[in-house]
Amino acid sequence: MENKLTEKQLNILSKAKEIFGDDLFEKKKEEIINKIKLTYDTEVIDYTGEMVKELINDIIYDSNLFKRCIVPPFSVLDTKQGAWKDRRELLDEYLGYSVVGREENLTFSKSLKYGEKDKGTSEFNSVLVEIIYKWFGFPGCNVYDPFAGGHIRGTMAGLLGYKYFGIELAPDQINANIERNKVLKIPNIEWVNDDSLNVDKYIQDDIVDLIFSCPPYGDLEHYTDDPRDLSNMNYSKFIETYEEIIKRSCRKLRNNRFAIFVVGDFRDKDGFYRGFVKDTIIAFRKADLKLYNELILLNNITSASLRANKAFINRKMIKIHQNVLVFFKGDNSVIRNIYREIDSKLPIPTPKQKNLL
Repeated sequence: MENKLTEKQLNILSKAKEIFGDDLFEKKKEEIINKIKLTYDTEVIDYTGEMVKELINDIIYDSNLFKRCIVPPFSVLDTKQGAWKDRRELLDEYLGYSVVGREENLTFSKSLKYGEKDKGTSEFNSVLVEIIYKWFGFPGCNVYDPFAGGHIRGTMAGLLGYKYFGIELAPDQINANIERNKVLKIPNIEWVNDDSLNVDKYIQDDIVDLIFSCPPYGDLEHYTDDPRDLSNMNYSKFIETYEEIIKRSCRKLRNNRFAIFVVGDFRDKDGFYRGFVKDTIIAFRKADLKLYNELILLNNITSASLRANKAFINRKMIKIHQNVLVFFKGDNSVIRNIYREIDSKLPIPTPKQKNLL
């Protein structure tokens, strides 16, 4: 069949194979070729990677692998893709804004202008929460979140039938989370206003099935004036305290279970990267957890385009990704016996659910 394709069609086919990998490509090869031949005027279209994704997106997303895993279980998670954005729109409409207890524009200059959903304060991605819970958890599991922040991780855990316990130092955020859940009425969620160094007051050792959190990125965002707040510490004290929180958290984790931290490197006052991702990996290694997966979460560009011109004067690149670090405690040969098929359906009531993956 390939020998009947034009040179440009063959280039598109080659790009499709490069993007989606040998196994998935071979399963859908005939369907992809037919789509290339019948749908587009391939004599005039550009065959960039993005065009090819758009061209065969419906075919690829109809495969069993993608249906089973919600999004492709690849090392890069692209939040800009249409299927991801569609799913997040439905989730966010139901769940609501997750940082209502915090000031806007914590992260970037207040002089920049943002859209309704880009207020300059980091907001956790609801689709990421769903897939992390479904990939690395199971119904009924106990989740511990040492840096709880907004309500999304707790709310999603409750929606999936998990039990969630989160510790958060900012009282306004805790109050906002609780108020939101008075509306949603989702069970098995508990937030406490405290320092995560005090986790022993709340959780016994070896009873948690999943640790999932997003720690402060040094002083990039300022949350409270509390001296116990990591964002108020110099970096050496920050890491010392951070390592202790991770150590105490990991003691709560059962054997043969996962811990996931979403992190991103950030710069010091002189503009050089701190090495926060590396320091996080070291902290977990000291707690006897090994790095099992490292995922790159590609974020929307939004305000990055506004900041890029100024930053590039000093040849600084604007980060548009975060690192999702997946650690494992125990014997990884038993993973397949503990973590089985996932339910890829949306965990919320919506008439549009049938149109999603």
